[in-house]
Amino acid sequence: MQGYKKKGKELGVEYLYDEVTGIEVKRKKIESVKTSKGAQIPCEIVINAAGPSASIVGKMAGIDLPVDPVRKMAYVFDPKIKFDYDLPLVIDTDGLLYFRHESGKTILTGKSIPDEPVGFNFEWDRDHYMDVVWPQVAERVPAFDTAKLIRGWAGHYAMNRLDGNAIVGHFGDIAGLYGAVGFSGHGLQQAPAIGKCLSELIQFGEYQTIDLSCFSYDRFRTGKLVFEEEMV
Repeated sequence: MQGYKKKGKELGVEYLYDEVTGIEVKRKKIESVKTSKGAQIPCEIVINAAGPSASIVGKMAGIDLPVDPVRKMAYVFDPKIKFDYDLPLVIDTDGLLYFRHESGKTILTGKSIPDEPVGFNFEWDRDHYMDVVWPQVAERVPAFDTAKLIRGWAGHYAMNRLDGNAIVGHFGDIAGLYGAVGFSGHGLQQAPAIGKCLSELIQFGEYQTIDLSCFSYDRFRTGKLVFEEEMV
């Protein structure tokens, strides 16, 4: 990510570190963006890539996006044993628990909570690891029974509650409003390709490298949903 950021600056990209508080739309066209520091920046194009806050930004322009912030927790533990190789990403048969090597020595793990309420919550739950995650990991790999928890972390997936997949392209009937949101945990993996394709759509009016039209906002109107089943 830092590499992309550095290259962007070399190519003339200007980064503004501020919070967007409003998007002005007139006659179905983007006019400007307002920020928390009182700035009003004239523009003709806005790209909503606000992750878990995507629906908040969407409402500023009068667009309803089915994207919710859902807390996801990750844990790092010392397995207390040495491996001759790095474990690949392993997803248990329940589709919720995962683990893999982190930095060669420690193990990264986590398990989704299916009924986790939506909303912003940055507190990680130690009890969830001790009572749920660790016992299941140790059952799958008995050697992990003596593992020592090092730390935990909580962040958010931008969950698309309708089909779990990305929403990419032009949003609604507002000229100049685009977005790339709702990746449900896959955004970092797909971001480089999504950025390239979205830039093509904005510059040339169509995709040129990969056709992402199936992920358009319009699919919620037509009912042609694209369901993503592989989420942990």
